[in-house]
Amino acid sequence: MESVARFLAEVPPFSLLTDAEREAVAKKMLVEYFPKGSVILRRDLDKAEFLYIVRKGRIRITRGRSGENERLVSLCGEGDSFGITSLLENEAFIFNATSDDDTICYLLPKAEFKRLYDTHQKVADYFSPTLSVSLANAYQIERERLSIQRHTGDYSLLFQSVASLIKRRPVVGTPDLTVREAAEIMTLDRVGSLVILGDDGKPDGIITDSDFRSKIVARNQSINIPVSAVMSSPVITIDSDDSIMNALMLMTRKRIHHLCVIERKGETERFLGVISEHDLMLMHGVSPAAAVKNIDREETVEGLLSVRMQMDAVIDSLIAQGMTAKRLTHIITSFNDKLTERILRFAEARMEKEGFGKPPVPFAWIAFGSEGREEQTITTDQDNGLVFEDTASHSDVQSYFLKFASFVVEDLDKVGFPKCKGNIMATNPELCQSLSGWKKNFSKWVHSANPKSLLNASIFFDFRALYGESSLVESLREHLFSEIATAKQFLFFMTQNALQTKPPLGFFGAFLLEDSGAHKNQLNIKERAMRPLVDGARLLSFQTKCKSANTWSRLDLAKEKALLRTNVLDNVIEAFDFMMTLRLTHHSEQRRKGLSPDNFIAPERLTQIERNALKESFRVVEEFQAELRDKFAGGIAITMS
Repeated sequence: MESVARFLAEVPPFSLLTDAEREAVAKKMLVEYFPKGSVILRRDLDKAEFLYIVRKGRIRITRGRSGENERLVSLCGEGDSFGITSLLENEAFIFNATSDDDTICYLLPKAEFKRLYDTHQKVADYFSPTLSVSLANAYQIERERLSIQRHTGDYSLLFQSVASLIKRRPVVGTPDLTVREAAEIMTLDRVGSLVILGDDGKPDGIITDSDFRSKIVARNQSINIPVSAVMSSPVITIDSDDSIMNALMLMTRKRIHHLCVIERKGETERFLGVISEHDLMLMHGVSPAAAVKNIDREETVEGLLSVRMQMDAVIDSLIAQGMTAKRLTHIITSFNDKLTERILRFAEARMEKEGFGKPPVPFAWIAFGSEGREEQTITTDQDNGLVFEDTASHSDVQSYFLKFASFVVEDLDKVGFPKCKGNIMATNPELCQSLSGWKKNFSKWVHSANPKSLLNASIFFDFRALYGESSLVESLREHLFSEIATAKQFLFFMTQNALQTKPPLGFFGAFLLEDSGAHKNQLNIKERAMRPLVDGARLLSFQTKCKSANTWSRLDLAKEKALLRTNVLDNVIEAFDFMMTLRLTHHSEQRRKGLSPDNFIAPERLTQIERNALKESFRVVEEFQAELRDKFAGGIAITMS
């Protein structure tokens, strides 16, 4: 059994066991030979009595009835295992397992597997039926281990609870205090904020030093008015056991500088105190919230570029400390949105200064593509457009907004958002249109299902209002859903589009890599693996009528609506998060080396756990596409409510 133990030492999760534990497992293993074409497990008929681990050869995992219209789901090569879900759920195997070559497998009996699963958390995590544990936990454990080695001080602080920042009793007041009395209390206690409690003893409002400047002094208000007239209400709260990182994210998203910390035990709540942006900056240097705040202080494009560079350093730090992609992209989006808004305001002021006047009609600046999905990474070019209210003076109004857009696009380019090579920018007259013009274009792309229309759909149907009159964009979204409801041919082609790209996983479970050129022995994680998930989520959003273009939100709503099996969508969500995190980490590493970030990953540079997680993610893509094919192969039947 020594050779079995040596083999298991390279196979997760057995590699995570101690030598003694691994040798004990090896002694329980059986060895079985399966000639090519052997049917090992049949879909819906056979229950697995063993955990099968491929020692040599390969196993085909297929959908459909055995021998009838089978469709390949994945191939298990050396070190891969199968039969797990059947063992854990004590149900028939949901796929077919057939030897694709002469194959040798190690078999761990069901009772021994269950004992191992029940007594070893790492094994349970790895073999959990959902990727949300098996992939994310294995990968995150590895990231956290490496991160702790590199950033022990910052990392440990970042993931402590916010309660750890509370060093004194909360300073509070009542709504009937005057502004003068509130100021006296704050001065006496040397604090920058005062929380106003309601009759129930819970925080009802907050007044800060900046409120005194902006709401009282600047407006020449009496200091004898009640504090309730100028306090900010309702307050934003955070649970006491939440992390400092989540506090940073919440401040960034809400663009606030104070949070009330609440301790919850059952149905009871207790106000512990206030944490401020200043507190977070003291313990962690420059924060995302501070970078966002600095945008408002800058009056020039050159100043904004400096802030952008400051934010780049913050993002690199957060990536190095193991933050997941969903959190990272949220922070990046919040910052980029704020930066773009500032530039839009610069452009409005410049239009007035140069004699063009104020906007002649209401308008909205639209974000498309990854920006529209709120999934921008470290490096991203511009994908934008502009919609304005219908007007009889269309030509003049369009000319105004094209000039306005030219100022915005130029300034965005100066602060680090390169111009789109495909001219997907508001300076393009086709993308600077009235609402009726945009609706006409959307209708054309939906009803003329040709390759160009499908390409336009994949770009322009991921959109959101970034600035201006958001109702114009929402009207456009409702029009899109209405058009899609009658366009079965378009939906069929969109389905085929979502199934077209296959993940780069070959026979024997090996990565399919570029075999020549600058990216030899690498794979494009964005185009080959993430795009199918983005396309599939977009497809599902047409049925759920999801108002958000964000991939995570689209998948969450599809799960809520039970469009596909819950465990499949859970796996897709975790796989997408994992691959996006890997992509962001790759971008950050390239930028630190002075290279231009790209999407080509070299598997040989990943850790063993990362490689296994990436292979598992590719299998999830295959499973997701199989589910879409089974459910929507002939197009989606839209349910109108």
